[in-house]
Amino acid sequence: MTTSQPRIPSQHGTLEYLRLQYDSAIASGVKRPLLFPQVLFSLALLAGFLLIDHRRSRFLYELRWPVWLAIIAVEVSNIRHRVSVDPAVSYVSGLASVYFIVWSTMWLILERPQFTAKRIERRRKVLQNGILAASGGTTQESSETTGYKMNGNGNPLKRQNGYAAALPTIDEGLSENEDSKGEWEYYWQPYPDAFGERLAWVLDLIFSIRGRGWSFSIPTNPVLPEHVAASLGETVSESDKGLASRTGIKCFRTRKELARYVIPMFILCYLILDVCKFQIIHDPFYRTGDDSLPAPAYLEGFSHFLVNRIRRNTLALALVTFIQFHTLLVPIVASLFLGPSILGIRGEPWMYVTTWGNISIVLDKGLAGYWGSWWHQTFRAGLTAPTNYLIRKGWLRGNSVASQLLRASPPNASRASAHLLPDPDRGGGGADRVLRGAAAVDRAAAAVGEEDGEWTSYVRVAVFDGSAVHE
Repeated sequence: MTTSQPRIPSQHGTLEYLRLQYDSAIASGVKRPLLFPQVLFSLALLAGFLLIDHRRSRFLYELRWPVWLAIIAVEVSNIRHRVSVDPAVSYVSGLASVYFIVWSTMWLILERPQFTAKRIERRRKVLQNGILAASGGTTQESSETTGYKMNGNGNPLKRQNGYAAALPTIDEGLSENEDSKGEWEYYWQPYPDAFGERLAWVLDLIFSIRGRGWSFSIPTNPVLPEHVAASLGETVSESDKGLASRTGIKCFRTRKELARYVIPMFILCYLILDVCKFQIIHDPFYRTGDDSLPAPAYLEGFSHFLVNRIRRNTLALALVTFIQFHTLLVPIVASLFLGPSILGIRGEPWMYVTTWGNISIVLDKGLAGYWGSWWHQTFRAGLTAPTNYLIRKGWLRGNSVASQLLRASPPNASRASAHLLPDPDRGGGGADRVLRGAAAVDRAAAAVGEEDGEWTSYVRVAVFDGSAVHE
């Protein structure tokens, strides 16, 4: 008579079963391990191509097509064949591969960054013969080469009588840049000629997902601070001086303001993630996805409906908090730890904006407000690039219904593909496999009598049928 397998697998048994699945897939050649240097290959391809000045060579410019196809081939291969023993790492790797295809499509096919992209840079002004003048600065100003200026969201502004606007004195009480007691001049920097500046420019372009401080800045970004806008020849309306966008996303004037926001939020996110982790560790539902498994002891008094809501909302809360937690790391390191003295303008606090919009906009605009305003807009620039390209070519009108529908198609298609792909765990089959496999691990561990993990050198689990054999 066969002994029935344990209904609730242990946390250790589940993790060991998944690890053995990973080992079996690698050993059989079905999957390949996810290795850190290899995941940067596409990034190196894109950066390497953009580092080559192809503004005066049609041949070099057309090489973007084989580079783009190579990036797609590499990332599709990573999605299909690369896997990590940690499911979270595999998930992030797959998501990064999908978006890097989108991002490289934008910069290689739909845009011409060496011709059109510009970023805001700064240089110190010095006193020469009683006149303020810019010091250093080997790069070109875009206002001199293009004849017009752009604001922080990439909208063109006419020059004022052929000259840049007056450069005001920066209020040091607002700037709080410890590395300077002088004044700074801000200007639009196109593709540089010097290789050192070009390398920094290209890497900044690739990693500036929201385009803050770039000519392709997404529309949900807040306006530039007054002293930066004035230096660029722009004006800031009274309604925009609060440094918050229409959607509720805001930036900060000083590092002190930034610290008062990011540090408490970082601590709060850490505590929320800790609570979510406690729930995920102790609830067997998260090991298999099986709703019928009993809830942990501290949830026994709740109804089945409420337990299901807690289980799913815990995942949603963990996801939102995870996004917020990691977006806080960038301003903490770049602005608070390193600061403008090391990173220059990339260390100034106004370069970093909040992640989420105002929740009230969801009540006002419904689903459009949720996805287009409140939800993080990290991928907006790349996903709306096809529509912007068609509008720029004159094939679509910017305010037409067709353009609005097309603009919504890539984001919705990407979300749909993520949710509608076949799920091996759907219908209980995957959950049952995990239950059987984890139970086999638990039985093998109990038979060997080892609880400290050393038993794995004596036990091998046939992960595809859930049986266990002893050596």
